[in-house]
Amino acid sequence: MKHLLLTGLISILLLLPTPLKAHHHIEGFDITERIMSQSSKNPDSDKSNHSQADLHDEPITESFIEVSIDKPEHFTQGNSFIVNIKSKKELTNPKIQFAGKETKLYKISDGYYRGIAGVDAETKPGGYTINATDDSNNLNFSEVIEVIAGNFPIQNISISGSKASLTATEDELNKVQAAKDAISEKGYWAVKPFITPVSGCMISPYGRKRYHNGKPTGDYHKGIDIKAPLGRPIYTTEAGKVLIAEDFRLHGKTVAIDHGQGLMSIYIHMNKIDVKKGDELKRGQQIGTVGSTGFATGPHLHWGMYVNSIPVNPNQWIVPVKSCK
Repeated sequence: MKHLLLTGLISILLLLPTPLKAHHHIEGFDITERIMSQSSKNPDSDKSNHSQADLHDEPITESFIEVSIDKPEHFTQGNSFIVNIKSKKELTNPKIQFAGKETKLYKISDGYYRGIAGVDAETKPGGYTINATDDSNNLNFSEVIEVIAGNFPIQNISISGSKASLTATEDELNKVQAAKDAISEKGYWAVKPFITPVSGCMISPYGRKRYHNGKPTGDYHKGIDIKAPLGRPIYTTEAGKVLIAEDFRLHGKTVAIDHGQGLMSIYIHMNKIDVKKGDELKRGQQIGTVGSTGFATGPHLHWGMYVNSIPVNPNQWIVPVKSCK
């Protein structure tokens, strides 16, 4: 009698050394969970491209489907995860359903599929079921992910002069939103951690509730702000295609990069832009320099990451940038 073995591996999205293992049985399948500790490896030490082959280094055995979920041990508001599938059988229209959104599982190579999903900073804490299925019923996996409250603090920004009344143009908003919503079939990105786009310390983390001159804006910080000197080089965190390379009124000089298959990064308030729309970039390629253009009170880089249009914490995709002392 043949048994279908399904091994689920859950690991933190950063580099993962030492595993702690726990075994469970779900609907007749043996599930192995791995919770791993965070590595302190410097992501800037390797700015070369990574092959898709790095994602799967074990052969697929007969009648075997493996589901691997790459996620943090403590999955807080603003976090995201990667689902990797190894399947001996061909999957038809494989997909993920999570937190009310359906996203595609992309075929990376024969027998291998990948997809991403996440939640924003305002997603209600609680348990959310991830379902991975396909139309041929060869894939039928589900697991509950517990979303933990981020407990994001309030940040007040004092603004004076012309900056106080600065607003975005309709064209600017439309172009930035279109970049956030862009989902392409080609996957430029491969392995984590990605590189930190600029050397510096963090002056504003993801998720902070924003106040301007003591008044709530009704919004939260959808990226991280990295303090760095004017003119310091900025690099693309991963390979991709440039969607925006433009000077805007509110965002200032902005670059948006499509990393493919639902993953996008954006770089705001730059002093100089070194790329143009349509350029295909290698991991770690310089895209410009640090500035304070647009709605900015001093030189820094606002860096954001979007997963299927959802603003997620970019610090989860790299060795985290430390807060300024």
